[in-house]
Amino acid sequence: MKRLLGAALLAALISTEPTAFGQISFGIQIGRPPANRVQVRPQRPGRSHVWIGGYWYPNNRHVYRWRPGYWAVPPFEGAYWVAPRYNGNRYYYGYWAGGERHHRRYHRNRR
Repeated sequence: MKRLLGAALLAALISTEPTAFGQISFGIQIGRPPANRVQVRPQRPGRSHVWIGGYWYPNNRHVYRWRPGYWAVPPFEGAYWVAPRYNGNRYYYGYWAGGERHHRRYHRNRR
């Protein structure tokens, strides 16, 4: 059976054009993360701090790990936190956005 499958695969590869080799891709999906945990928000350490809610993030492509919420100082004026999210079988990491700095970087990269 293994020989038959190997021969069929070899015949398919030989009969295709060389450009067909770049059309195969593999991916690992670990499914949706668990529901977020409820966490008591500690007292705000300063006026400039914003709360980053806890979230699950992929770890080694096999499991999710919980990152507890925390207070953070935005990295630049006008920045806001865009929380990580899971949408359409894809995980999107959280990031800082907004403000003049983000605006300049976006338009500089679009040229």
